[in-house]
Amino acid sequence: MKIEANVVIPMYNSVSSIEKSVRSVLDQKNIFVKVFVVDHGSDDGSLELVTQKFRNDERVKIVSIGRSKNEKRSASKPLNCGIQEIMNQTRNDLEIWVMRLDADDMLYNPYVLSKAINMKKQDTLLICGSIIFANSSKKIASKYHLQEKYATVNKLCKCAAYGFPHHATLIALDLLKIIEKEENSFFCTNIGYGEDFDFSLKLFKNCKDDQIVFIEDEFIIKEQSGETITNTISSKKYIKDHLIILLRNSKLSKIFMLKTILWRLLNNCKFCKGVINKMEAPALKFANNTIENYEKIKKMSGWTEE
Repeated sequence: MKIEANVVIPMYNSVSSIEKSVRSVLDQKNIFVKVFVVDHGSDDGSLELVTQKFRNDERVKIVSIGRSKNEKRSASKPLNCGIQEIMNQTRNDLEIWVMRLDADDMLYNPYVLSKAINMKKQDTLLICGSIIFANSSKKIASKYHLQEKYATVNKLCKCAAYGFPHHATLIALDLLKIIEKEENSFFCTNIGYGEDFDFSLKLFKNCKDDQIVFIEDEFIIKEQSGETITNTISSKKYIKDHLIILLRNSKLSKIFMLKTILWRLLNNCKFCKGVINKMEAPALKFANNTIENYEKIKKMSGWTEE
C-alpha cells in the first residue's frame, strides 16, 4: 500500500516564515507529501504569498477561513479544518499519516518523514520524535524530547503529556477516524493555550503502549523568539485554559496541574523572580532538554538575523 504524509499548517500573519515552512515539507525525499495550509484571517499578505508561490503545485491545498473580531487566539479552528480536509480526500488504497506544523516551524531535514514512518510497526498509531527549539534573538538552541521512563499511556495521560513534544508527532489516519467517531471533534476550540496538550491526551487515551513509537530523531525546528501565544498569553487565560483541560481529562493529575499553574503565577510575579529562577519548569521533569549548536541549526534552517 502506498504511504502518504499529510501536513497541516495553520497560518495567521506569517508572511516572513510560511514559505520556508511549506518548502521544508515539499522537499521531503522518498515519500509522497501533501500540505494543507489553512489561513485564519491573515491581513499581512501571507495568503497572497502562498497562493502566488504554490498555486501550481498540486501537492499544496490552500484553505481560507474567516476570523471574527473578538475570536479567541487559537490554532484549534484552522487545525480542525485542515484535518477535516485530509479526511475528506483520502482513498482506501493509501496509508495516511498526519502531522501538524506551525507556520514558523520547519522539518529538520529532507528525510525526516520517510525515516520516521519506516520505523513504524504493523499496529503503530503514533510516531513521536524530538523538537529543536531555536531562539534567533538569544542565539541558543536546544533539543527537547520525552524521557523514555515516561513513555507509557498511563503516565502520559496522568501528567507526562505536559513534557511531550506535541508538534513532533505523526498520527495514523485510523486513529483520527476513531477520535472523530467518538468525539466528533479534534482540537478543542474553547482553549486558546494548550490545545495541543489537550489533543495529545485525546490521542493517548485511544492508544495502547505498543501502538506508540518513540524515537529521539529530530522532527522539526521551532523558532522561539518573537511574539507567540506562549509568551503573550495572560495568566488569567492560562489558568482558565488549564482548568478546561483538567475538567476534560479525568485521568490528569490535579496536583500536577495545580503545580503548573502555581509555577506560571510565580514566573510572572516580579517579586518572585529569585525564587522561580531556581525552580524547574514542570514540563522539564518529563523531558530531556539538551543544548544544541545554534550556528549549525541556523545554517540548516536558513533563518537570518533581523
